[in-house]
Amino acid sequence: MKCQEILTVLVSYRDKVAELLSAEQSDVIVSSGYSFIIVNIDRADIDLTFEVTDKSSKLIEIFPPDPGLQTMFGSQQWPELKASPTQHPWSNEIIKNLETADNIASLAVNCTTGDNYGPGNFSKILLSSHHIELQQVNYMNAKSLDHKDDYSLRSLVFRIPLSGNTKMITEFTDRSSQNNRECGERIKAALDWTA
Repeated sequence: MKCQEILTVLVSYRDKVAELLSAEQSDVIVSSGYSFIIVNIDRADIDLTFEVTDKSSKLIEIFPPDPGLQTMFGSQQWPELKASPTQHPWSNEIIKNLETADNIASLAVNCTTGDNYGPGNFSKILLSSHHIELQQVNYMNAKSLDHKDDYSLRSLVFRIPLSGNTKMITEFTDRSSQNNRECGERIKAALDWTA
């Protein structure tokens, strides 16, 4: 699944939560990680956690607990995590950045232990009113003394501003053990090529 498709679903969650709470969209930050979508309503300091698959979506937690919000949000139908026909609100430059990020991140999917991202090529996708952030992080066995010669310590982050200069900002580090560096070398070569 492409990050643009996941972001379209995140926009649906953001818009629906903003509408239900009569809040500004800029107060709602939405992120996706594996099979969860987390919605943070910034000014109200509320987090909603949804478990989402291709076939279903359900609210699993409101923090802090609030019976009124539980009733309001729990009774709603929420989009599944699949491509939505909804129009996206992004410019061609942002779409190009998303495609570039997806292509580079796809080089490390299932490359080594811990690189089983999904849906899509990222461990976390975040949408705020200011930017999109795409993270692919693999720290498998990095804190284990038992795996001192077999660990991943790689982080790839793309930040795409949503207004003004939409030039994508990329951060990449790889301090993995020598036997797990091939994945990072693929990413570094692609980043060098696109620079």
